Amino acid sequence: MRFTASEKQELINIVVGSQFGVNKTLREIGLNKSTFYNWYKAYSDHGVDGLAPSKRTSRRQWNSIPQEQKILWSYLRWSFLIYHPGNLLLNLLTNNKYLCQNQAFIEF
Repeated sequence: MRFTASEKQELINIVVGSQFGVNKTLREIGLNKSTFYNWYKAYSDHGVDGLAPSKRTSRRQWNSIPQEQKILWSYLRWSFLIYHPGNLLLNLLTNNKYLCQNQAFIEF
């Protein structure tokens, strides 16, 4: 669950103003200690603005193959039927400036 900046500020005020210890108060609230201290540091450094929810990063995988590489693979598969393997590599290198090594294209 994601909290708004005002909810985070309210939780920080509850924990700081509690007559019980921080650990016991966080346990009662159900908030992780590291999460609280991250919020507390952001609040100490930047005020309420530091508690604003951060933008989520894109869900793109680091190892996904770009579309242009997929097209190049498709070209390579179909060209394999037409060209001799030596001519295929020469054609691929001269026309696209890519090097095929271990089933991955490297641009140079």
